Amino acid sequence: MLNKKIYDLLYDNSSILGNRQVNLVETNSLDFLPDRKYDFINIDTSHNYPETLNEIKYYLRHISESGILMLDDYMWPGVDKSIDEFMYENSEWVPFLMGEQAVFFHHVSHNASEFLDQTLNVLSPFCSLNNVDYKSHIVKKVSCLPAVSDHEDIFTMICQRYKL
Repeated sequence: MLNKKIYDLLYDNSSILGNRQVNLVETNSLDFLPDRKYDFINIDTSHNYPETLNEIKYYLRHISESGILMLDDYMWPGVDKSIDEFMYENSEWVPFLMGEQAVFFHHVSHNASEFLDQTLNVLSPFCSLNNVDYKSHIVKKVSCLPAVSDHEDIFTMICQRYKL
């Protein structure tokens, strides 16, 4: 689950979002009842197969084709198996960005370059960026310095310094 403090740092008065409205829905994913299509869904799940796959299928129905699907902890065996099956059944959703713990997908009808450009511009001063193969797709891999990713106070200072 996205930490509320980090969310506030990234999205409260952030230039990254422009005029777009962001509402954080902080809840157990099994308790959430979507009432519309969303532009960004982060699934941070039980890490077990098939529960993770069922959550992906459920939330996929509630994301717009121009949206971004983020799956946390993609290296856990249950999540990895769920991603394999999700990609097999939904070839129109492709990975394009990954971090140390999360992988991001977009629909093939939508160009995620604006999201990618904005994200990479923010991260490039303190992260390394490389193209890597992930499940037969070339994705941008973002690797942050451990001091940035492991310490919330340093992360906070960076957000403030770069006016995130």
